[in-house]
Amino acid sequence: MPLRRLTKMSKIELETEQKELKSTIAKLTALLKSDEALRKQVADELSEVEKRFATPRRTLIA
Repeated sequence: MPLRRLTKMSKIELETEQKELKSTIAKLTALLKSDEALRKQVADELSEVEKRFATPRRTLIA
């Protein structure tokens, strides 16, 4: 492949990555500005962690 073709491909990839990162930054900035949205996100993530790692107790507490 000619070098100009490779640089054009990498330029397109970099532009795509830049758009994705800008979108992510915008979402995270909005999340940080809203206390309610932040609490909801934390609660959702904690629920997901609970589902993944929660196991029933092996011993009974009397």
